[in-house]
Amino acid sequence: VILTPVMSSQSSFVILFDAQNIPRKNLWVLLQAFDAFQVGKATLLYVFTDLDDPAGPALRDVVWRMSESARHKLIVSKQASAFGSFEDFNLNVLYNMADALVLPSMNEGFGLPVLQALAVGCHPIVTDYASLPELVGSFGRVILPSAFFVSEWGLRCAVLTPDRVLEALNTSFAEWQRGRFDVTWRAQARQHAETFSWQRAAAGAR
Repeated sequence: VILTPVMSSQSSFVILFDAQNIPRKNLWVLLQAFDAFQVGKATLLYVFTDLDDPAGPALRDVVWRMSESARHKLIVSKQASAFGSFEDFNLNVLYNMADALVLPSMNEGFGLPVLQALAVGCHPIVTDYASLPELVGSFGRVILPSAFFVSEWGLRCAVLTPDRVLEALNTSFAEWQRGRFDVTWRAQARQHAETFSWQRAAAGAR
């Protein structure tokens, strides 16, 4: 799906998390970072996942440990677009609402949500892992992990702490306030997203 940009006049800084609630997606890190970030700011965090996913960590306790003001700025949907349970039209609306997509993964595959974000001019914040830095290019913010470890399956995984995500959120918010993500930036971000395709990925693997 290549999403279509729609100009927004919203006054709140909207952050999006769009991934399955599984341990390697590090949603708990984002929740803790947002708890500190949102203080005194007009902002929302839209979490597009199932907090009760049996494959994931128990995050309701993390949510209830957040401040009351943070919980009031948190919106959770149980659907997960990555698995095709959301219509393209509604997915387009969701991504157009967001100013920043945060993907704080310990490890990642292709990272399709990053391209979806860039296609509509949403600023991606990702971990310095696998293909994510290449996908965002100069149009996103890359978070350096605190450390790395090797999982029981032999995968090299990033360790990410809330303070690293908080720093990236603050930087992205400051750029948003200065109007960096304007019409020109959005058009260039979309052009960058369109340079990636499944055909190109397959060709590079040969």
